[in-house]
Amino acid sequence: MKKLYLIVLLLITVYYSGFSQSAITDTASISTKSLIDAAVQKMTRELNLTSAQQTEIYNILQTRIEKENNFEFSYNSNDILSQLTAQQKTTYLQLLDIDAKASEATEIQREIMSYSTLNSGSVLTLSDAVHIKDVRLTKNNNPAGSHSENTNYSTFKRVSMRAWTDSGSPMFNRTVMRFILDEIPVGSQVTSAKLFLYSDPLETSSSSAEGNSQLSGSNAFYIESITEPWNDLTVTWNNQPLSTTDNRILVPASTSPTENIQIDLTAMVQTWVNTPNSNFGIKMFLQTETYYRARNYGSMEHENTAIRPRLVVNYSLPESNIEYTYDNSGNRTARQVVVIKNNALKSASVATNKEETENLAEPLPANGMI
Repeated sequence: MKKLYLIVLLLITVYYSGFSQSAITDTASISTKSLIDAAVQKMTRELNLTSAQQTEIYNILQTRIEKENNFEFSYNSNDILSQLTAQQKTTYLQLLDIDAKASEATEIQREIMSYSTLNSGSVLTLSDAVHIKDVRLTKNNNPAGSHSENTNYSTFKRVSMRAWTDSGSPMFNRTVMRFILDEIPVGSQVTSAKLFLYSDPLETSSSSAEGNSQLSGSNAFYIESITEPWNDLTVTWNNQPLSTTDNRILVPASTSPTENIQIDLTAMVQTWVNTPNSNFGIKMFLQTETYYRARNYGSMEHENTAIRPRLVVNYSLPESNIEYTYDNSGNRTARQVVVIKNNALKSASVATNKEETENLAEPLPANGMI
């Protein structure tokens, strides 16, 4: 931390002094005099030190290095404070506090960049009932099945997009499905998102209502983004959530009774990652809801776990950064930090103006680690 702080300190000083930064690579190659000069110049600029104060503080820092083998510019020592006026002390202590937080933020930034580098090609696979919610919706015009429109079918073993009959009466199925994407940080770039649906290998008949049937025509189906909240334990045909035709996907007719398919949801998932509060999932229904035609795939409740739905998302983490604001004298007045914490992006800003207070979206740990 000390070494990193010195580098930051010297780079800031050199920047405002108009010197080149390209040659500065390590504090080991920087002389003690250069370090002390940089520290005194910074204090002079921020506190308007007199020549006498500059000389005294230079000697204090030099003595500290020679006798204590320790260079702590941010150390709140009485020997330095004794050289300052009351107003200078107040300003100095405020600046030390801000510099300490900035140094901590730099350590966090370094950890973030390391984490981002290691996970630049992250893959998230959703394949369990915690992360995927699917519910079959049913409308049955048979008087004996009229209750179906207000019944929740979250425990059925197949997701179904179907137009069929029940004892000669029309009946229809749709499916709603939602994906929990909390592990993907906001702002990540989704390079691909594929939904895998698997047919039941035991349903081999091309005329089965529980398989993939095209008795009366194409069984192509639509996938639309849902635009409002719904509950997987209470959703029914009659209270099914609204969806939008914007960017909807048309899945072509099935090619076999036992086909397995993958559907590209990249654009939808990217939208949900960018704005998590818009993630209400998808609705699937036949392009033509006229019997007899059907699409059926294993649901999250199917006893054969191998044919349950699966969403595979490839993504890269967002770039994190720290931004500083300076006044005309070169004093740091605020910082804006974007950090990854608990797999979510958090933004924290700190203002140095004494009328403002520290405003963190979430407290950072005392050790500066995430």
